[in-house]
Amino acid sequence: MAGYDCVNYVLTPKDNFRYRQSICAETKTWLPLRVATVNERQDRLETFAFSQLQLLPKIDPNDLRVRNPDTSGWTQESAAQAADPAFGNWFFRELPAGFAMVSESQRVMPGRPQPVIHKVLSDGMVWVSVFIEPLSNTPAMGRGLSQQGGANAYSRPIGNHHVTVVGLVPVQTLVLIGGALTQRNAAP
Repeated sequence: MAGYDCVNYVLTPKDNFRYRQSICAETKTWLPLRVATVNERQDRLETFAFSQLQLLPKIDPNDLRVRNPDTSGWTQESAAQAADPAFGNWFFRELPAGFAMVSESQRVMPGRPQPVIHKVLSDGMVWVSVFIEPLSNTPAMGRGLSQQGGANAYSRPIGNHHVTVVGLVPVQTLVLIGGALTQRNAAP
């Protein structure tokens, strides 16, 4: 692949909550040279591959430095902010086997007047993002599904919030994760 030897690994899920992946890794660095994601019908959903590649024996730290040291015109915006007390009130009743929450944050996002909670789940191979935002952040939105290649999105309202779950996993995984999300002390 791209002029390098590689070993092909096929990762076949034991359940229907993940897609099968075929990974061709270079034999010395284990850099993935080609990865294909395939659904249960063996449809190829997503593929990436190097067509040309040059692996260097050693990386010079100077190659990783900013080439233009003049940062006088740059501005830095911090997404960090004081956490809303409701931030910690969201939890998952049950997740698909192997998935766990790996990070969570609260930040202001472009076009959103109020902060959005972002939770990231992973099983070590795939990642799923869960966005929780007040309904006042967006026009009236309902429940829905969308797909772009292998990436899927699932949205639903929960009380006075809107939840969007996104990931390179089957729709049923997103629906299960979105359905498991709940808010402590939510008003009935």
